[in-house]
Amino acid sequence: VASYLRLQVVAHNAPAALRPLLAPLLAAHLRRISPTADADSLEAAVRPVLLPSEQWGDLERWRGNARLLAWLRSAYIASRDETRATLPAADRSLQAYPGTLPHA
Repeated sequence: VASYLRLQVVAHNAPAALRPLLAPLLAAHLRRISPTADADSLEAAVRPVLLPSEQWGDLERWRGNARLLAWLRSAYIASRDETRATLPAADRSLQAYPGTLPHA
């Protein structure tokens, strides 16, 4: 996970002319990264990449990267014990629901 996140941070700071070209590649790249099993492992993998010197200035490199922030939020939610406990039951319920939803 760490090496993949480094690419996201570095690419976000690419010249403005290259960002539109890199955007679809970076989006596909984030979809391929699977989150780590639990929240502690996720933090252990992500923190050294995003905060290498543990200073507020480290945030400037990536805080405007909306795709990365969305992935981090999603990975954190997925890594929570509560989510992993309730998600399979919710998924089974949704799979059992009929194909078309009735209009309210």
